[in-house]
Amino acid sequence: MRENNKKNKKIWIGILVCALMITAVSIFLVKFHVEQTLAEFVVELGDPVTEDIHFYLTGEEWSLGRAQLDLGDVEADKIGTYEIRVDHAWHHFTYQVTIQDTTPPELELREGPIYLEKGVSYGTDDFVVKAWDVSGDVRLDLVKESSGPSKSVTYSNCGDYTFTVTAQDGNGNAISGQISVTVDTAPVFGEMPQYYISVGNTFDQMEGITAYDDVDGDVTPLVCIVDSNLDADSPGVYYINYNATDSYGLTGTGTMLVHVYDPMDLQELINTHRINRHEQIILGAINLYDGGVYEDNDIDFILEEMEPALVCLKHEFGNGGYDRGSGYIVEINDEEIIICTNAHVVSGYDTWDIYFHDGSKLQGTVIDMLGSPCYETDIAFVRVDRSKASEELMDTLKTVHISRKYWEELDNREQLDLGIRCIVEKGKVWINRTGSLKKKKSTIPPDSNSKYGTFTELGVKVQPGMSGSAVFDGYGNLIAMVVSHSTYNGESYNWAITLDQILAGYEKVMGRSLNYE
Repeated sequence: MRENNKKNKKIWIGILVCALMITAVSIFLVKFHVEQTLAEFVVELGDPVTEDIHFYLTGEEWSLGRAQLDLGDVEADKIGTYEIRVDHAWHHFTYQVTIQDTTPPELELREGPIYLEKGVSYGTDDFVVKAWDVSGDVRLDLVKESSGPSKSVTYSNCGDYTFTVTAQDGNGNAISGQISVTVDTAPVFGEMPQYYISVGNTFDQMEGITAYDDVDGDVTPLVCIVDSNLDADSPGVYYINYNATDSYGLTGTGTMLVHVYDPMDLQELINTHRINRHEQIILGAINLYDGGVYEDNDIDFILEEMEPALVCLKHEFGNGGYDRGSGYIVEINDEEIIICTNAHVVSGYDTWDIYFHDGSKLQGTVIDMLGSPCYETDIAFVRVDRSKASEELMDTLKTVHISRKYWEELDNREQLDLGIRCIVEKGKVWINRTGSLKKKKSTIPPDSNSKYGTFTELGVKVQPGMSGSAVFDGYGNLIAMVVSHSTYNGESYNWAITLDQILAGYEKVMGRSLNYE
């Protein structure tokens, strides 16, 4: 009996243990169990796909900790539907995540007031401070009233306008904002002066620079230099850039060119009429007023062109009498106008009335006379105070063109067209004659009862009153100066002072050289 009880007791204990084990396993399985919270979900492009396991499963925390999340197939930066897997013990859960883009780009526009220049094209960068989208793809457009999308706006009339800026990403999400602008004209620069200077010359780089604005009027005081590469010590072409900004913030620009030359090269430009003082500003020229030479041989044209270098000298005395002769301008400097004529023309008086080509009359004073009026040194120079001359007269005057080199290279019997023009009071042309060069240097026959020495023999008829006149060739060069007419054995001769004698006379009287070639 006692053994049976013992045996039964063991059986019940075994049953109890089994029951406890089953209960424990049941409890474990219940607590270990997890459930899927959802089968699919949506994530906005740019947001991360969560890695929090609680989003995917529910269950005891200790059990959830044993789950394995696999996002390996998900491309979070690309729109699409992807599969996610969660492994938990012997269970495998799958999910579908959809990456979508429903958010428009971020758009920050420039704040006003905004002023645009009439006729100038402006792009999106001029109005957009920031445009960003998570997709990295943003299209910007400017939309004017009654116009389609464009990358730029241009207004051809001044006024106030409003247009729209749109930003759209690659997935069709869009945002827009409005821009209000005032259209005006930027300052406009006046005609820019063009400088031609010799090496080493400086000048006021603001002189002659002007700017005007439609709203603000004269904005010349606002002009400033913004850039310059000028090197006045080295020949070359340089620029100086200017700008002027009006009250609306619109900026106009202008550029001035500066040409720097060696002095002789600069003079060559003047002498060949490639530049002149009426069209360019020329600084440091040897002779700013040089009449220059021309490529074509045209003596009639030359006499017209060189008339501003010619003068008439007249001295009146009692009873209506007067002496009169001709002359020509050889130098113009800051203080005086220097005229060359014959000594025998001015030998009687120290002062003379000088009539210029435009009819202007100024007083001239004899500087000096060389030698005897009967010889090849029949040369005199007369000065006129430049300060007495009007700007209008100075704007037209020329000096004769002198080239010793050209003259010396002429053959003594060079076939050369020559011309002489004489003016009288009020600038009226009195004599206009053409002919040819007979001899560059010739000796007057001893029995002609005229001058003595070596002179230029002209094939142009000379008569009283023409003394002191310039003799030009068909290219514009000064060849000689009329001095006299003579006859010998019934043959007529027309004589002129040679150019080398004129140059020697000038150097003796003035103490400097007139020729610069």
